[in-house]
Amino acid sequence: MLEGPNVREFVTMALEQMLTYKPLSREDAELMISDAIRGSADARAAWGRQTSLEDITDAVSHIDAPTLVISGDHDKIQPIETLRRELLPRISGAVMQVLPNVGHLSPLEAPEEIARRLDCFAQGASVQALGLSRIQMPSLLERTLSQHPTLPREIASVRIPDSPLAQKAVDLAYRVSPAVVWTHVLRTFVFGALVGRAQHLRYDEELFFLASVLHDLGLTTEFRGTERFEVVGADAAAAFLKDQGVNDERRAIIWDAIALHTSVGIASRKRPEIALVHIGAGIDVLGLELNKLPPTLVAQTIEALPRHDFNKAFFSVLVDTIAHAPQSAAMTWMCETANEHVPGCHCPSFTSQLQASPFKE
Repeated sequence: MLEGPNVREFVTMALEQMLTYKPLSREDAELMISDAIRGSADARAAWGRQTSLEDITDAVSHIDAPTLVISGDHDKIQPIETLRRELLPRISGAVMQVLPNVGHLSPLEAPEEIARRLDCFAQGASVQALGLSRIQMPSLLERTLSQHPTLPREIASVRIPDSPLAQKAVDLAYRVSPAVVWTHVLRTFVFGALVGRAQHLRYDEELFFLASVLHDLGLTTEFRGTERFEVVGADAAAAFLKDQGVNDERRAIIWDAIALHTSVGIASRKRPEIALVHIGAGIDVLGLELNKLPPTLVAQTIEALPRHDFNKAFFSVLVDTIAHAPQSAAMTWMCETANEHVPGCHCPSFTSQLQASPFKE
């Protein structure tokens, strides 16, 4: 049993080696140590043993309220892989967000960020760096009907792939995406498939579906990173597919489809599975050549997959993503948006970089 100085030494070691990723302030560390010393002998003896043996599997399955699970990416006590595997499937409609460079004691390591995300979740909003940008989150009904959404067999006469891998991709996208993104990626597939049919294209339906459903992972709070969102999303999709046993060749096609889906003039020259993600997304986001699709089928698609005030809500998602990592927009199509709509952002454009070239000419 730990007593006296041993308690201080043990708690200090646990804080430094297991519980945190970044050093706590002296005040917070001392508070943790003093709390441990103040505890009863029985509490100290049971601290490690009883908490590790406690089984909350049944209890969490009864949670019926919207749930946000926040984890640190360096949590050694409850790794994010364990939470995704053991916790999330048991809480209907749970959403998980991962804090970068944070360990197990996230309330002490990142209190302001946790408060921001809790407020965002509670209000159904996403917070920019220096202000609020409203993002329409899934309704309670949408999030709690099922952790494993069942899509119709077809939408607007387009068959929806239902292989086990396709369903796992759907589950992932549904779990991490706000409603405006979740419905957009599915409309991308339907609109792209309608174009493919009209052009009599032959393609791998599952590859096209996987690339469509996963193409905006880089815009979700769980996966977004420091590079442009298309590449971040492609990397996230490739990692997911590797875990599912998808071979290198198929993963490479999907990576290209996602990474290039905003690349005008390039993606459309690639193989159909890549081109159709670009085309389907272009139709849904900007209405490019929408008039070439049968109006009845367009109406059926939107009825099945509502747009959720798309123009405003999706733009807010983009702005929020840029605010998270302004450098990711440098010399991309989002540079102008970054400079105009992200407070304090000075994103370099190609023109500004060229004019600042160090060559004397």
